[in-house]
Amino acid sequence: MIRLRTTSAALRIHVICVIAMSMVVAACSDPEPELSTARAQDATLLTAQRYLDAGQLEEAEAVAVAAHRDAPRDPRVLELLARVDFARGLNLREEGLIEDGDTALAEALEHWWDACVLAPQEGPMHVSAGDVAAMLGRQQTAIHFYERGVELDGPDGRAGLCLAQLVTADDPERAQALLEAVIDGPAAAPEAHASLAVLCWNAGDADLARTHMDTAVQQAPQAIQIRVLQARLARLQDDPTSGIEVIAALPEDARTSASVTWELARCWTALERHDKAAEAWVACFHANAFRTDAHAHAAHAAEAFTLAGDADAAAIWRRHATLLSGGQSESSSK
Repeated sequence: MIRLRTTSAALRIHVICVIAMSMVVAACSDPEPELSTARAQDATLLTAQRYLDAGQLEEAEAVAVAAHRDAPRDPRVLELLARVDFARGLNLREEGLIEDGDTALAEALEHWWDACVLAPQEGPMHVSAGDVAAMLGRQQTAIHFYERGVELDGPDGRAGLCLAQLVTADDPERAQALLEAVIDGPAAAPEAHASLAVLCWNAGDADLARTHMDTAVQQAPQAIQIRVLQARLARLQDDPTSGIEVIAALPEDARTSASVTWELARCWTALERHDKAAEAWVACFHANAFRTDAHAHAAHAAEAFTLAGDADAAAIWRRHATLLSGGQSESSSK
């Protein structure tokens, strides 16, 4: 359901004036009604996009909602609404409001889904829908949209890369074929080399795995996710110390993110340094204590302290996890 968030009366009046002026200008400049209507819609969408680019989400949404009333089956309008909700969802997540952010992202997915139904030949639109589905953890939905993106635009683009990363566990042969297509394509992605490195290692080809990982690092030495995969590959090669060194070289704000902490803790665990794994999760918790999912980091710290034999610290962090989760017991498997 399309709804407009609360805005001031001045904003509503401003938006109405913008839309009205766009329609008047188009009508005066072109005597053909259909062409005038199309130009008015283009002008309205351009206005909304400018608001969105400037980060003025309420203004962008107001214009988009008004445009949707006039053209409820225009996929461009639906995609614009999706982008507004997507931006809002990212902002809320950045503020630590994870559940609210996911609600906005779910609304964005609904709009993108409707847009894809109305524009079934638009490959990039399907990739965007796949991206937000993946962010929400809806893997099968994401696979659906990425597969359609591959059908429309070929396997050598972003749709192929994202699809490969999602099917790696269940269909490694297909994942490898997709990643090789991306690498051979016009815009070879370093992420494809890094993902292929892990696949090659799992298949028993250590030399090719190192080659692909070296290429990925050379192409994108500052990319955090590639460095995490580099650390993971080192751990898989029974060299967790090198993995720790890779992560230690990252900026501090990256080292305390949840995805990086996962790998760092695994490397310390591989060395049976559960106390260090616990320290990593404690650092992650303190850096992300404002987030509504901080209880999960506390739960991971509690488990690591338990493995380290520090019952007192484990009890403290288990209590933190329980309190922050609203009184419900937390499990690190979540």
